Amino acid sequence: RGLASFELLGLDVLLDQELKPWLLEVNHSPSLSCESDIDQKIKSKLLLDTLSILHVSTRHSRWLKVKDKSEAAMRLNGALPRRPADEGAKIRSLRMRHEERNLGGFTRIY
Repeated sequence: RGLASFELLGLDVLLDQELKPWLLEVNHSPSLSCESDIDQKIKSKLLLDTLSILHVSTRHSRWLKVKDKSEAAMRLNGALPRRPADEGAKIRSLRMRHEERNLGGFTRIY
């Protein structure tokens, strides 16, 4: 398994009197600072759910970085074969299944 990157977006939504959501803006760098108790509660849950969806574990992070760097260097030097094309699809499928099982109360919208 390789490391992957992600981007956390902030969505500002307004609910009208019939609870219909209206997207106001998308923030590419949402603030994670907490100015109130509700901010703390929401953003803490958001970060925990994000790490769960990404299947991030600090104990494996360092090992994966070293392993990926080593494999990339060996692949560049011809010591390792290139990964098969269908391996990417298989990994994406596994990630999608993991994400579906760990939505943390959120609903997939894409």
